[in-house]
Amino acid sequence: IADGLVGNSVASLLEDSKGNIWIGTHDNGVSQFDGKSFANYSKIFDARNIQYITEDAEGNIWFVPEQSGAIRYDGKNFTQFTQREGLVSNAVNTILNDSQGNLWFGTDEGISRYDSHTFTNYSQTKDFGLDNIECMIEDHKGNIWFGSRSSGVFMFDGADFMHYTEKNGLLFNVIWGIAEDHDHNIWVTTERGLNLFTSSENGDNSYKIISYNQGDGSERLGD
Repeated sequence: IADGLVGNSVASLLEDSKGNIWIGTHDNGVSQFDGKSFANYSKIFDARNIQYITEDAEGNIWFVPEQSGAIRYDGKNFTQFTQREGLVSNAVNTILNDSQGNLWFGTDEGISRYDSHTFTNYSQTKDFGLDNIECMIEDHKGNIWFGSRSSGVFMFDGADFMHYTEKNGLLFNVIWGIAEDHDHNIWVTTERGLNLFTSSENGDNSYKIISYNQGDGSERLGD
């Protein structure tokens, strides 16, 4: 704080497209560092614990405070988005900016897609609930992948959701991270090891699931 930071308990970081560093804190708000000095925003809708920061395609900065929806900064004003504005839940965990300019919000009670005008919410399919979304990525095909802290992995192809759990070969249904490698494989981190989704050679959205965990380096194949 003595050097200008709004608070010492830092929760999140982002370098934006202009080279500014945004620092989210647990209790004191947000700092913006331009390389020379800090600009501090300590009272943003009384939001606490800025746990995630991202930038959208238009250069807006988005903040995820604890249990308070999401907050957008357009360079001049802060705007808060909650269930009142259309979010499926105020318990937002992460945000994804996709290649079509949509923002996806992963929450404890479902998924919201925002097209800069309206929200489209997904909380339940005919077969499963979409809850506790912790991480999201867009793959090279434009599919959106979601990792849940309780329900495994979901993949949305623009029309339908596919669901992967321990029954399909996941090591565990508690998911903390998802990434796509240069060969277009999908890697998933779980509390019991690592899963690798390898796509089929026919180009459709079917995958073989390989498991890696601590031990002798062996692998197990799922469906």
